Amino acid sequence: MVSRMVFTGFGDLEISNAVLAQMRNIIIQSAQNPDIINWARNIVSSCPPKDELCEIGSIYAYLQTEFHYVNHTANTQYIETPLEILNTISAGGTFYGDCAEIVTVELSLYRAIGYDTTIRTVNYEPGPFTHVYGLVSIMSGEQIPIELIALPPYDYLGYEKLPYYQKQDYSI
Repeated sequence: MVSRMVFTGFGDLEISNAVLAQMRNIIIQSAQNPDIINWARNIVSSCPPKDELCEIGSIYAYLQTEFHYVNHTANTQYIETPLEILNTISAGGTFYGDCAEIVTVELSLYRAIGYDTTIRTVNYEPGPFTHVYGLVSIMSGEQIPIELIALPPYDYLGYEKLPYYQKQDYSI
């Protein structure tokens, strides 16, 4: 299995269809990895059985404490795989990455324990898509936004910056 992945996008902040396709592939492969599955199970182990909000919230809270947002260099979309990210965290390090990287790890963990997920890319003004975050579906059919780069007071499970100019959902 590939432990690191680098993908060059089309512009310094653009989330292109090619980047979304690469993210989707990384998430699908990672969610089937036994190490990722065990990691997700360990994170949610204190939740009562079938408590979706506890499970989703536990993964959200775990990543929120272990993640530090940084931009990447112009014209390059660098995506580390979830296994590489989680190995960095388990070695005592903090994960530094952008929105594309955090989405790959968060949605991999959710999918590893059976949740349907979606990548949402948005822009807040005319032009290319410049931001991406995840959505997790629960049994009621509701999709819960998972936005881990929001700053206080908006750093809570379910926060979604509105209004956006345009959105595109990319099912996984």
